[in-house]
Amino acid sequence: MKKHLFLSVVASIVLTFSIKAQISEGGSPISFNKYNLQADIPVKIIPAINVQALLAEDEQNIGKAVPFRFGKDIDVYYNLMNSGIWETMDNGDRLWRLKIESQNAHSLNFICNQFYIPDGARLFVYSADKSIVRGAYTSKNNNAQYSFANAPIASSSIVLEYFEPANVIGQGRININKVIHGYRDTFAKNRGPFGTSGSCNINVNCPLGDDWQNEKTGVAIIVTSNNSAVCTGTIVNNTAEDAKPYFLTANHCTQSANTQNWIFIFNHESEECIGTTGPVDQSINGAELVATDSPSDFALLLLNNDIPAEYNVFFCGWSNADIPADSTICMHHPAGDLKKISKDIHPSVSSSYGNTPNTHWEVSNWEFGTTEGGSSGSALFNFDGHIVGQLHGGQASCTNNSYDRYGKIAYSWTNNNNESANKRLKDWLDPTNSGVVTLDGKYFNTPEFDMDMALTSVTSPKDYNCNNVINPVVKIRNNGATPVTSVKIYYQINDYLQVHEWTGNLAFSSSATVSLSGVQLEAGNHEFKAFLSSPNNGIDQNLSNDTIEFPFVTEIGAPLKISVLTDNKPTETTWELKKEDGTIIYSNPTLEAQTTYTENLCLDNGCYDFIIYDSGNNGLNGLFGFLYVGEFSLTLNGEQIAQSPSGSNFGAKDSTRFCITDVSVDNILSSNNLFLYPNPANDYIYVEMIGKNQQSIASVYDIRGSLVQKEMVLSEKSNRINIASYQAGVYVLVVNTGDGIIRKQFIKMK
Repeated sequence: MKKHLFLSVVASIVLTFSIKAQISEGGSPISFNKYNLQADIPVKIIPAINVQALLAEDEQNIGKAVPFRFGKDIDVYYNLMNSGIWETMDNGDRLWRLKIESQNAHSLNFICNQFYIPDGARLFVYSADKSIVRGAYTSKNNNAQYSFANAPIASSSIVLEYFEPANVIGQGRININKVIHGYRDTFAKNRGPFGTSGSCNINVNCPLGDDWQNEKTGVAIIVTSNNSAVCTGTIVNNTAEDAKPYFLTANHCTQSANTQNWIFIFNHESEECIGTTGPVDQSINGAELVATDSPSDFALLLLNNDIPAEYNVFFCGWSNADIPADSTICMHHPAGDLKKISKDIHPSVSSSYGNTPNTHWEVSNWEFGTTEGGSSGSALFNFDGHIVGQLHGGQASCTNNSYDRYGKIAYSWTNNNNESANKRLKDWLDPTNSGVVTLDGKYFNTPEFDMDMALTSVTSPKDYNCNNVINPVVKIRNNGATPVTSVKIYYQINDYLQVHEWTGNLAFSSSATVSLSGVQLEAGNHEFKAFLSSPNNGIDQNLSNDTIEFPFVTEIGAPLKISVLTDNKPTETTWELKKEDGTIIYSNPTLEAQTTYTENLCLDNGCYDFIIYDSGNNGLNGLFGFLYVGEFSLTLNGEQIAQSPSGSNFGAKDSTRFCITDVSVDNILSSNNLFLYPNPANDYIYVEMIGKNQQSIASVYDIRGSLVQKEMVLSEKSNRINIASYQAGVYVLVVNTGDGIIRKQFIKMK
């Protein structure tokens, strides 16, 4: 059964940039700033592994309900006593460091069977080149099992650095019993951090998810930190409403798994409907399996740590009534991808997944989206927002209208009157023995401030923009206890400053996406800055989350995205993009197997040919069947214009011709072509055109983008504009010279 699978290719939960994995407190390793430490760190070198033998084993497991491995775990015995180097500082504090290397590893991570961090001590883990830093791990990461596992780091050489204050010397325990050599490159080039699901899947922040913005925060992806298994699960409320982090997933996800080594990642989703990347910095390590059984395929875990308030996780409600839902929703991580949402508009049907009757709810067909391997364990919600089951398996995919089956909460509640608490849900989700049939979801995070508006993200502009018209879009969030009905959003592109006065109603933990007035720019490098001010016309008590700034680039043209996933014979594959006259403007880089390569181009008007070749004469079909099949796609102006055929067997060559005819450009001239004075001004400004011998048309806009004065004719000499009636503030003069556009900002004094 397709969904009755583990999926570990998405264990690339660690990106090629710094993130915080598990509960971590940030900061920087002491060695990064202290220069009198020993330069040479003792190295433990992992014995070479036989990658070809591992791939052959993987081939034999194709189609079986076993994990799809990304790494090989190697037994080791490294600890604070027998490995690494200790150094004592002048004040008595100590620092321990150890380097671990494994030749040709795409990633490294480790598991500790003894782990204890005393108060004040800190552990960091980082790549040898210091480009990826994890931690600090502190006493918050301790658990009753004294275990710890870190997420993979995309490097063949990592460093552990443990700082121990003088007052707790000797109390720390770190014993590494396994190191995992990542023999598959799950850190694909030029792509997001996780796998790619089918094209019919829908990001949870598309309009379909608008009514599920609370419940979605309770959904998390599960990644084992050794070498296998990915599923989805959901945080659930209980009748004591004590914020115990119970986590519902599928029983088959836990088979032969050590849940203490699992990593639970929350809020891995795109801010955009069409986004392809999402954050991975909110995670918790390890959980205890408290109840599970196979007839309804349920598993209930208790996370090792309370969920930090800043994760903003909703503890989802449930219903144990054996009543079909009129329609259903599922939020999940198909193929380990970003969080997706699926919807069935028809009533669910009582079903089974084996010999025991009426153990499951069947979704006969998803009208929106689908599920895939990696979706296992995800919750099925009725339209009252209550969980009624978790995904066991099925045949649904983007290419069919088949079924999925979810183990019933109604059955799992007592599991056919099973007498063991660890075989049923009732004892854990109704600890007060209330007998309620339904329980609503709830937030338990407590705000730190009364007034705290945050600027959480900027979805536009991006770092690179194939467009000279920038329409800024930001996301704001109320992190404070007081509901917010207004806030000022200042945003500046280069020296062009504007303000947007947002109004609405945001309760604690609620967010809003705000579209701001557009700005037209010349091609080149620019700076974007946005900051919040005056929530409810008052004072923000936390200024640390009010500002975002970054550089970005604009070009002018039509955006084309080329995406190619190689099969396991990359030396046979090449591709190129040509102009109509045969000029090659892009060709593939050096390729590795089962790796996604993405290129974003900005194209001018004209006709182009994309050609992909395969010298093996079987396209991207792969050597060992479906496990190694590749694919390609072309996306122009956000719409897919070509994709690989079903099965990806296009023979020796596949080509696509497309033409662009609608790239139009308003030339943006440098503001140096215009001289405006005085600035600031009181009653008049004077404008002189530089190097112009013809009349131009000018308009004035206020800081909100509203037109104040329009279509003033400017001569080639000095021009005087009366601004006496303007309100005090910032204005922009926009001049159309006939050859292009000039913008100049000025200030009107009182």
